[in-house]
Amino acid sequence: MFLRHRISISFALLVLFAGKSAFASQRWVSVTTSHFEMYTTNSEKQAIRALQVFEQVRYFFLQNSKNKQVPEGRVRIIAFSSEKDYKPYRLNSGAFAYYLPSRERDYIVMQDIETDHHQTAVHEYTHLVVEHAKMQLPIWLNEGLADLYSSLEPHGQQAMVGRPLPSRIGTLREQKWMDWNTLFAVGHDSPFYNEREKMSIFYAQSWALTHMLALSPAYMPKFSQFLLTMANGTSTPEALQHVYGKTVLEISKDVALYVQQTSLRAALYNLTLSQADLNARVTELSDFQINLALADLLASRKETRLEARRRLLALANQNPQSSEAEESLGYLAWQEDNGPEARKHLSLAVERGSKNSRMIYDLAGLEQAGGAAPQAVIDLLQKVIAQQPNHNDARIFLAQLETERGHYESALAAIATIHTVQPEQAFRFFSVAAYSQANLQHLEEAKSLAERALQYAKTPAERGQIEQLLESLSRASHPVTLAANPDIGKETQSADHLLAPSEPLPTLLKRSQGLPRVLGRTKAFECGQGVFRLHLQVGSREMVFGMGNPQDVLVRNVKDLQWSCGPLSPREVTVVYEPTATAQLDGTISELIF
Repeated sequence: MFLRHRISISFALLVLFAGKSAFASQRWVSVTTSHFEMYTTNSEKQAIRALQVFEQVRYFFLQNSKNKQVPEGRVRIIAFSSEKDYKPYRLNSGAFAYYLPSRERDYIVMQDIETDHHQTAVHEYTHLVVEHAKMQLPIWLNEGLADLYSSLEPHGQQAMVGRPLPSRIGTLREQKWMDWNTLFAVGHDSPFYNEREKMSIFYAQSWALTHMLALSPAYMPKFSQFLLTMANGTSTPEALQHVYGKTVLEISKDVALYVQQTSLRAALYNLTLSQADLNARVTELSDFQINLALADLLASRKETRLEARRRLLALANQNPQSSEAEESLGYLAWQEDNGPEARKHLSLAVERGSKNSRMIYDLAGLEQAGGAAPQAVIDLLQKVIAQQPNHNDARIFLAQLETERGHYESALAAIATIHTVQPEQAFRFFSVAAYSQANLQHLEEAKSLAERALQYAKTPAERGQIEQLLESLSRASHPVTLAANPDIGKETQSADHLLAPSEPLPTLLKRSQGLPRVLGRTKAFECGQGVFRLHLQVGSREMVFGMGNPQDVLVRNVKDLQWSCGPLSPREVTVVYEPTATAQLDGTISELIF
């Protein structure tokens, strides 16, 4: 076993040194603006110009999208300067650039940043915006939107969107068109999405249909409604019929006529940025920094994680006091659903002085899921809050833990500075505040908070819990201890002082903190005799998750999800689950995020 370990490390060092020699003659720099950082071997002037385009595009989406969902942290762009250097990191043979989300950050990876290729950069950033808006769109529409907005052209204080893409027009004129129903069904594994010779017509038709729906006078007024309908999981033919009252055949005839026009409509939008957003800072990157960044990039893809692990272990060996290498190893283990290994490496990163508040918060969730003592989790959350006082998720998490321990005043103190919450935080925030106030016998305040919590309850279980609390509060004529658990409302003996709750907070209040999650595509829903199981295709593996009452499962980003027994059409979903010890199940579903 020891010999095998030595061989693995030696091989990793060999890989690392090989990579280092490949880039030794190149000068890597980091160019940073307010919302982006670029690691590149291109010239500083090229990099700064490219980042200014990214900032303009970000501002466009921020100002013109209804939900204002753009990334808060800096997006990292890895920009090579040649096809040779880019090739080991390329997603597929047809991908000149691509967007890649990971647990730690968002990446955009590019072969180069020549001015002629800025459209490709905008295309990939559009994918990032769609991802952060939590819009689960079919591939054709996702790519069609990315192509549409890739034409964004800043003109002083305005930006134009919708200029026809010559390459797409040429493809539509020269190649035989796909069947539209085939196009609508294209998935991530389809040849039309991965093989260069087949991709062009798929992208061209997707662009043409999206352009017509978004900008033509006949379709534009209902395009927002169409997007919402699609984001709610409706099939494309059904959405077209529902929103526009047209069949696929009728739409296909309209598209064919649309692209034959001598001119196509574009749209103008106001675009004003502050100079501070456009200013850039340039710094040299060390060998360690660039090798770590490239290893992180490899770690974000399942196909290259083994290579990433080899490189990261070598870097950790060479830099035994580095917190960064341990962070990367921890996130890699987490992506592989190896909680104990993730906790080990992330804990080492904290011991070595990491100030990464996001990482420390993630570690707190993992530690709680792994059964760590509450105080250990609380200590981590307090580190996060000390570094980032406005980290609302950390404050709500801390308040939940304090409430479980019966420290109600400490719980309220943890969330006292929170003045606004996001919709996804609201139920947890108002619930934990209501429980704490109730146990402190501040019944009127508890009632008001519980009513607010009820407004944000998403499942029957959540609503039932708060309704029980409100019922208990309304009939309370003497001090009672209210336990924040599914049996809420029971009175306990003691009128002189409050007791700690006899049970911990209910699972539904803790579900999002540290539970494992996996991204896959729906395959089948098994139901019968009170048994409900969701089959999920995760890469080449099929996973099976159980659930109690499907109506009690928290479902995000889809309204009124309807379950049907039997095979399901492939649909991307993240399953948040509680692990089980049975051979038949991989876990019990806590949350579904579409």
